[in-house]
Amino acid sequence: MQGLRAIDAKRFHLIHRGLPCAAAFAAMLFASVPAYAATITVTTTADTTANDGVCTLREAIVAANTNTASGAMAGECVAGSAGMDTINFTIPASDPNCNAITKVCTMTRTSALPAITEVATLNGYTQPGASPNTNALNAGINAVVLIEFPGASGDGVGGLQINASGTVIRGLNFHGSGDQITVGSAGSSIAANNVTIAGNFLGTNPAGTARGCASCGGFGIRQELGDNNTFGGPAAADRNLLSGNVQGGIFLQAGSGNGNLIQGNYIGPDITGTIALVTLGGLGIGGQPTANTMILGNLISGNNSGGVFISVPFGTLNSGVVIQGNLVGTQRDGVSPLGNNFGIRPGVNGNLVGGTSPGQGNIIAFNQIGVIVAVGFVNNAILGNSIFNNAFLGIQLTNGGPPLPNNACNTPKFGNPGNLGQNYPVITSAPVAAGNVTISGTLNSTPSTTFRLEFFSNVAADPSGNGEGQTFLGFTNVTTDALCNANFGPLVFAVPPGQPIFSATATDPSGNTSEFSVAFPLGAPPTPTPTATPTLTPTSTPTPQGPTPTPTLTPTVTPSPGPGAGPAAVPTLTPGLMALFGIALAAAGLLLLRRSA
Repeated sequence: MQGLRAIDAKRFHLIHRGLPCAAAFAAMLFASVPAYAATITVTTTADTTANDGVCTLREAIVAANTNTASGAMAGECVAGSAGMDTINFTIPASDPNCNAITKVCTMTRTSALPAITEVATLNGYTQPGASPNTNALNAGINAVVLIEFPGASGDGVGGLQINASGTVIRGLNFHGSGDQITVGSAGSSIAANNVTIAGNFLGTNPAGTARGCASCGGFGIRQELGDNNTFGGPAAADRNLLSGNVQGGIFLQAGSGNGNLIQGNYIGPDITGTIALVTLGGLGIGGQPTANTMILGNLISGNNSGGVFISVPFGTLNSGVVIQGNLVGTQRDGVSPLGNNFGIRPGVNGNLVGGTSPGQGNIIAFNQIGVIVAVGFVNNAILGNSIFNNAFLGIQLTNGGPPLPNNACNTPKFGNPGNLGQNYPVITSAPVAAGNVTISGTLNSTPSTTFRLEFFSNVAADPSGNGEGQTFLGFTNVTTDALCNANFGPLVFAVPPGQPIFSATATDPSGNTSEFSVAFPLGAPPTPTPTATPTLTPTSTPTPQGPTPTPTLTPTVTPSPGPGAGPAAVPTLTPGLMALFGIALAAAGLLLLRRSA
């Protein structure tokens, strides 16, 4: 009992109310742990470290990093703590750098802010008058962001550097000359994991209606080193606006990106989701394979280079990136044009574009090319999407040019095309009656192999004469015989009014999807085939930094439900496991008490 005398009577009373000894000890142990956290409030737009009676952001970050308020900051910023500190903003309207009409408070920096080196939350929505977005993806962004960090070309102040795992950034506007937010430091081998960047405007003005500056920096978010980070999120309030940056919206650099979630963002357009803001690339993934990264429910449009570009050194293992439920090349409504150069380019093995469950398909339209699988890369499944009105091919397995011809038994094709140059089906019959189409045809491909065939309807054929895939009608599985042949049909699908053109794709068991089949019914394409097809190889994607990582085996990605199905489940401890955890802690505590007796 000697060790228990220091415990207050209320805690000790738990034992006498009949709680098991171990559980009671665990309760006392948890109750005795203080809540290590501090709330530090920024009260000025100034960028000083003077003992002047106000707390600047520069001082607040130092206080959070060092868990002290000593020196010039004494009495101004609350001291940080050993836990996650929260940095809030309550800058008065009388501050000389707060606009009396818009209420935007401009925080001009004379030098780079200190890197965040201890976990913290920066919440710009605590500024009076600020509010997070409540609109759905197809309704624009109505967030009010009032904390602005401007920059100018060559000023050297950069953006915000995050070197602490678990950090959260919300409700801020950066539009400087470099990257707006950098996660981790490859040069210093500092990984920042489990970081959340949500509800920010990165690259635009505070209103989200225009570029923040004529030469606004590299990327909205550059992840140099880190895993399991979230950019955006499943809630409307999580939506980032990542537009107007010279290089792109988001870039996951070499050696980083396992388990990332990129969800619900606007990447390329303005706050309305209808106007492009001169961003070169949308979302880039480069370097080492990025296992289990999910790109879900974003609007990725109006980017001069491309929408989603995955680039990994030739010959590496599977990337395992899942791209589902996105609008790529459209305005926020999913039907009006706001195209990228290319929509999605998997320059690596083993990615999933779309899926087989409702809500997982992407809308990929009004780009130069819809989906282009770079030469030599394989196992990129393209399933259940709506792909239409792209200037050239809806799906292309070369770096430019006309559709691939089918080869007998899918023998290797010249030029080593992507996805092994998988043969597409041939539709031989597709009569329409009473709102249904009855499709029959053949597939010649790898012998004795089962293929998933997907069928689509279109308003018109692609200019090449092959189809695209505006409306996904359904699928069937067929198995080729020893002579490489399989028949399909008659298959009956409901067909939307005004879509009398039909096409199909074939996907093998390894995830190699073909180009779209020749459009049916056959006939002259509606417009002449372009004579010059661009080779889409962006030159602005940054060269991965640091030593080339050694590839490691990547776990198989299980597609998650698309947008609208709710956030992905996050494992948590059940009550039973919590009880066991408490008992284990209690036992450990009793053992320590015995040893100290």
